[in-house]
Amino acid sequence: MIFDIRTKEKNEETEISEKKLQSLIVENFNLFFPELKIIKSEYAIKGNVRLFGMSGRIDILAYNPVENNLVIFELKKEHSRNIVIQAIDYSDFIEENLELIISRIDELSIEEKKIVLQLNKPPKIILVANSFYHPTIRRAKRLTNEISLYQYIYYSNQLLQFEEIKDNSKIKERIESISYSSESLDHIPRIVEIIKTIIGLDLLNERYYKIEGRKLTVNQSHLFKSYEKYYSGKGMDFLSKMDFVKSIKESNRYIGSSKGVRYKNNNTSGIIINGS
Repeated sequence: MIFDIRTKEKNEETEISEKKLQSLIVENFNLFFPELKIIKSEYAIKGNVRLFGMSGRIDILAYNPVENNLVIFELKKEHSRNIVIQAIDYSDFIEENLELIISRIDELSIEEKKIVLQLNKPPKIILVANSFYHPTIRRAKRLTNEISLYQYIYYSNQLLQFEEIKDNSKIKERIESISYSSESLDHIPRIVEIIKTIIGLDLLNERYYKIEGRKLTVNQSHLFKSYEKYYSGKGMDFLSKMDFVKSIKESNRYIGSSKGVRYKNNNTSGIIINGS
């Protein structure tokens, strides 16, 4: 929440569409990224860009006149497990077809094009989302590509806040915020946050859960094992499997159960939770 001392109004965090987010960044690009020069929004690239030979569309393509390389922006309304892979697909394609792509960019001068081709640097990648799970941050750090992560918060007064994630401190804070004393089990009312943390720490195998919009479907046996591992590893008490599943079903986030759920290369049962 942000409190405006002039108007005495409270401005709460609110949702924003991916299209609106992109529009705000493009319209105020020089304010957010003064060191960069925007080339184009929705930059289409055709060919075997993505897996299975699909073409692609870069959310924002920019140019760094100091480092003399291109910059790829990938924007997501909320965290996506594929955001890094998608951006790297675009980066690899640009590297492999740099001369052709540079020749088609009218926004660069002849001299700028010449320098970019001579230096032949890989594009920098900037990922923007309202949150990033630990695996994404870890993966971004390990890759040879230069990747920057920016987390945004959008407020009801149309204020857009940007913050670059440079370490894992925010992830640690999020974990601590849902970790309670082992003398009680009052962590259960926040079961959805716990599940999100378990997913974020890579304790769940993607063969046993899937996310569709705001709905999270997960195999309850696999979820319990991950929950048990997480809390026992922190030296904290945890529920029995029966009570754990019961607490989920009694939560107002519980939607239902299904005996035949198709996950990634796997077909088994699952419980459905509102993960918003």
